[in-house]
Amino acid sequence: RISLPSNTKVLMDSCAVCGVREELKQCGRCKRVCYCCKEHQKSHWKIHKTQCHDQSSSTATNDGLESSAICLDDVRIDCSKCPDLVTRSDWIKRVMEKYNLCILDGFLEESEGDSVLSEVKRLRQTGRMVPGQLSGGRTGSDTSKKFSDKFVRGDKIHWLEGCEDGYSSIGLLMSAVDSLVVYCSNSGKLPGCTIYSRTKAMVACYPGNHTGYVRHVDNPDGDGRCLTAIYYLNKDWDAKV
Repeated sequence: RISLPSNTKVLMDSCAVCGVREELKQCGRCKRVCYCCKEHQKSHWKIHKTQCHDQSSSTATNDGLESSAICLDDVRIDCSKCPDLVTRSDWIKRVMEKYNLCILDGFLEESEGDSVLSEVKRLRQTGRMVPGQLSGGRTGSDTSKKFSDKFVRGDKIHWLEGCEDGYSSIGLLMSAVDSLVVYCSNSGKLPGCTIYSRTKAMVACYPGNHTGYVRHVDNPDGDGRCLTAIYYLNKDWDAKV
């Protein structure tokens, strides 16, 4: 998984409490979370305070919030416009250097994505997916202090190597991600990152009924991860619905 450096300014596109996407202001201290109003910022502080770290370049307003200014179109590209590893990695380098995140639309062909989705649904039907856990100790390796809280994190997960029988499409996806990441790393397209290994792939499913994952900072314990790659399978999803 990929985590962003502690000084990364990640400008979110929805309120961390209610999901509203208009007239947002971001936390003036860490620049990582957005709110639509001061009341929502105050109500979310109990959760956010353990993840909020001061940014020396802060230009916060008097109420502790700062206007959000990122445009998703600045970090998004259609993979059909850069089909080979060279041009794709060049684009990733330019965007990551400026924003520390990027979005690749159409990473797999639609039929391939449909096959991945079908395998994830089949995996869920096996009953092997378990509730995602939260770290309770100083580090995520302290498994004795991990716990589940559906009001904070409601996903069901299962870890895969990518070579399991019956899940060849998921394996194809993992291989495609590996190829791109390794090429970017070896060709110096990921400044500050030397990537030599990865974890298993975490397959996650949010089973409805208002399940979700509250806004959070990934890898707050700094366990060595430097990159997170996420492939979304919510086909035809509309943020406005």
